[in-house]
Amino acid sequence: MRKLFFAQVAAAILAAAIFQVGLDPRVAGLIAGSSFVLVGLYGIRMSWPERRNRHLSLAILGMSLIHLFAIALPMLWFRILNWNQPFSKISVWGLSGPEFHQISTRLYFLWAVLVAITWWLERKKSSRKGSGPKGSMGGLISQKKIAAAKDAALKRSDRLSRNS
Repeated sequence: MRKLFFAQVAAAILAAAIFQVGLDPRVAGLIAGSSFVLVGLYGIRMSWPERRNRHLSLAILGMSLIHLFAIALPMLWFRILNWNQPFSKISVWGLSGPEFHQISTRLYFLWAVLVAITWWLERKKSSRKGSGPKGSMGGLISQKKIAAAKDAALKRSDRLSRNS
């Protein structure tokens, strides 16, 4: 989920930066919209085969599908269909361009928060697993200590049996 979260942040930064560069707003919208479509596809790919945190993965998959098919693709499509119109004059799903964009921004933020929480929970879960006998350097060290203790016990046992 870490990669998906960073892809979401990168797309948002790209979108904010691309409009500041001074490009034609239509071209900037096309570039930014394309990046959001790619992030939506990546979100579907990252959450589709996920077995861990099944409920969270399904929620991320659902948010990815909503983002892609209800937000990113329609916004990009309506921008292309109405190329000569300013975005404020475009209507998407019966909402003005700015109203639709405001809703899309809130949903995108919610999706990013969900991905960040899932990433945090995965990290927390993997760090707990790593503290056991297997799965981390700590586990490797404790395995070495156990092996050394067994060797020492065998050597003591051999000495005792030879002395008796």
